Amino acid sequence: MQIGIITFHFGSNFGALLQTYALCNAVESLGHNVKIIDFNPKRYAKDASLISTIKKGILNIIDYRDFKIKQKRIITFREQNFKLTDHRYTSVADIDNNPPVFDAYICGSDQIWNPEIYGVLSPYFLEFVPNANAIKLSYAASFGRESLDASNKHLIGQYIRHIQYISVRETTGIDIVREVAGREARQVMDPVFLINSHEWGILPGHTFSGPSQYILLYTMEIDYQLLESVRYLAERCHMEVIHLSWDFRKHHAVDHVISNAGPLQFIELIKNASYVCINSFHGTAFSIIFNKPFLVTPHTTRNTRIASLLGKLELTSQMVTDNHSLYQLVERNLEYDTNKATRLLHNEINSSFDFLQKTIGVTRNCTKQNAM
Repeated sequence: MQIGIITFHFGSNFGALLQTYALCNAVESLGHNVKIIDFNPKRYAKDASLISTIKKGILNIIDYRDFKIKQKRIITFREQNFKLTDHRYTSVADIDNNPPVFDAYICGSDQIWNPEIYGVLSPYFLEFVPNANAIKLSYAASFGRESLDASNKHLIGQYIRHIQYISVRETTGIDIVREVAGREARQVMDPVFLINSHEWGILPGHTFSGPSQYILLYTMEIDYQLLESVRYLAERCHMEVIHLSWDFRKHHAVDHVISNAGPLQFIELIKNASYVCINSFHGTAFSIIFNKPFLVTPHTTRNTRIASLLGKLELTSQMVTDNHSLYQLVERNLEYDTNKATRLLHNEINSSFDFLQKTIGVTRNCTKQNAM
């Protein structure tokens, strides 16, 4: 089958890039031909351009070179791994008037249904699909929140009703779909889990030449509890802290700041870390994939997806909310029952592949093996 995937493939966020790569890889492993529908709205491009201009102004003063290295690594990753449609769609009208033709369409993963990011855009609900006989499904689509504002419920409900097969990433997504569309959704794993640790580990990346043992700090936002946690852990373990950051600033308890990493360097740094301290969903996901001792602090606005993942794998004890939970976690060296977590993860991965197989089918016997 010829399958088109629409997602946030154009972002510079590591998670957005890696989940796009992983979903394409998973669908291809079932024997299908995959292309990413190059939907890149002008509104987003302008916003990104403005942000980029501001950042360049700051970074020219601080260290513009690192910024350029990061951008080059991200662009190279896209060019080497993403198969895009020939046409780039820059507006909803553009894709509605000249839609790409496939046998099946997948919207997801990532927070494509979160109205606070780019609004409620109909292409992310496959409203443009021209062929009434084509398969339409969502895979691990995320609202990124526990509930929707009343102003968005009706429109989103209408769009979701037109999708044949619905799967979401978080348990809260099941409740939202039921409420706004009267439909039942299936919970599946984020696509990054559909690729095993060995396959992630052998992607051509970048070997870090710093300390042989280190604590990796990866932040989507800076919060006191996370900085306090990494400081306390570093003092107890006598290890240096590497901050993988989008920012050039060096916070207390940090020995090295890496601000020029691309998605492959992100994987490499987690894979080789002794401990990982995070408030990122995909930072949490890759820590679990590589069986790393980790702690996570709640994200102030987008913690639903982290909490849902930890709950499903019975890893809620890795969440630090205060100093008491921090001390308990550090006392056991951030360790957890990796055998149990891996067993639960395998069950969820098999269930996720089962959803894909039952909706788009398997055209040859080459189902991905996911031994971790």
